[in-house]
Amino acid sequence: MAEKKTKRRPSPASFLLKLRELLLSEDPNVISWDELGRITISDPGRLSGEVLMNYFRHSNFSSFQRQLNYFGYYKISGKGKLEKCVYTNNALRHDGDEPGATKPPYPIDALLRLKRKSSREGQAAAAATAAK
Repeated sequence: MAEKKTKRRPSPASFLLKLRELLLSEDPNVISWDELGRITISDPGRLSGEVLMNYFRHSNFSSFQRQLNYFGYYKISGKGKLEKCVYTNNALRHDGDEPGATKPPYPIDALLRLKRKSSREGQAAAAATAAK
């Protein structure tokens, strides 16, 4: 008798697990999650100086931003390296056509479903930006 193979859902990326823990545990005056799936970094200085090293092997704010970008987050407000900034991710937003699509409010666990961008996606985005 043939056994049914069940599809295993891949486990979330380590960065996303740590990000979720950080968002749940840390002071919302430093970094927070909102019901629209946005991440607000209110105090980048404290985030890099006091928080990141508790979750990651570094305390480099630029590396943290790069990881957010790899998972599809992009900055929608905030200029300057150590200014308050807000990141959003279009992968959390669905038009409702997909089976199981969700709409806000997004629970924080929604970020665990995100996938890292492939290098092909990054190259396409860079080419689109350069064409403007």
